[in-house]
Amino acid sequence: TAASTTDSTASTTATAASTTDSTAGTTATAASTTASTASTATTATDATAATTAAASQQ
Repeated sequence: TAASTTDSTASTTATAASTTDSTAGTTATAASTTASTASTATTATDATAATTAAASQQ
């Protein structure tokens, strides 16, 4: 029974660690998506500015 309890505790700890890893992974993915969105927005803004500048020079 003691061994079984130890195994159960180890399993619970491993599950908790796995959940933490999963959360960290999800957080990292969200951060990456946010960075990608920001990059896309910056690119769009730059393109618009370039187009506006080109139009104003004509």
